Amino acid sequence: MRKVKIIFYLLLILSAAACKKDKFSISTNADDFFFLRNKGADLPVWVKGNTASKTMIIYLHGGPGGGAFGEMYLLNSEFVKTVTNKYSMVFFDQRGSGSSQGNFDKDLMTEAQFVDDLDKLIILLKNKYGSDMNIFLYGVSWGGYLGTAYLVTGDNQNKVKGFINDSGNHNELLAANFGKKMLEYYAQQQISYNKNVADWSTIQDWCQKTDTITELTEFAQAFDYFGKAKNLMGDSIESSIHWDANANYQMIYNSPYSATSSYFNALFNTFVADNFKSLNLSDKLHTIVIPVLMVRGKYDFSVPPEIMEEAYDKISSPIKQKVTFEKSGHAVWSCEMDKFTELFIEFIEANK
Repeated sequence: MRKVKIIFYLLLILSAAACKKDKFSISTNADDFFFLRNKGADLPVWVKGNTASKTMIIYLHGGPGGGAFGEMYLLNSEFVKTVTNKYSMVFFDQRGSGSSQGNFDKDLMTEAQFVDDLDKLIILLKNKYGSDMNIFLYGVSWGGYLGTAYLVTGDNQNKVKGFINDSGNHNELLAANFGKKMLEYYAQQQISYNKNVADWSTIQDWCQKTDTITELTEFAQAFDYFGKAKNLMGDSIESSIHWDANANYQMIYNSPYSATSSYFNALFNTFVADNFKSLNLSDKLHTIVIPVLMVRGKYDFSVPPEIMEEAYDKISSPIKQKVTFEKSGHAVWSCEMDKFTELFIEFIEANK
């Protein structure tokens, strides 16, 4: 079994002097596992790849709930293999997600606390790998919201070189209502094509009865239909996910990943549902001035391309790029992986 390196970062004192001074060795093939301890939670961190590149990409997973280690079949995807050959990637399970452990009471499950956890992670990484490490954020789905929330808080933009937002939003209710409009459009289109008429008619009827999504029951129903609509549009969406029994065996039995913790964290993490009305960063987007790459799938009902358009218009960065992938649904990396990987590396190379 692989050797696992574990440290605990005690954040009772918020200075770098509070943590251990020994550093991880710099390597072209790093494989370092440790925990970030902050505000009652032990948050797993797995650093993989080329730390000698002095470029580090923090992967911010979706949900929150499922976690980073298993979300992308991470260690076996061609995207991760390509990126970690050139740079290092940091797979980080947020509080109440994946293999994280500890106190997940409601008063510690807040947007501000998620941002604080990420900030402490960046402090820890620079302490352990060197203050000259170029750090990028890569957020998928909810991780895109978290990355945005981090950037609009305090002086956090000074700590990272750039941000890649894959299918993440910045305004939960606005995104849901854009998604409802997409449902209406594609329901009418697909019914006219005589495709899956019964399913699309059910979705269409709900849309006609629901003027604007404002309540939790409407929000929850919308997301149920977003998932069904994506499946119904499956012929238009590519998939880059391929099951590898050996890779998944290794992940479950020979890695820090905990299937039990991931199951229960995903089951009981209701953060977004509890806070969907207040998760809104629209008025703060103008404060973002670092390089940003935003990508969306054409058939992403839960975070439609329109939400990317609003973010692009409001962000003040002189280096910003938006790309809609024509054969993707939610999480572009998992649909058009080759095209996305090329764009991803181009962005990192241009801004590291």
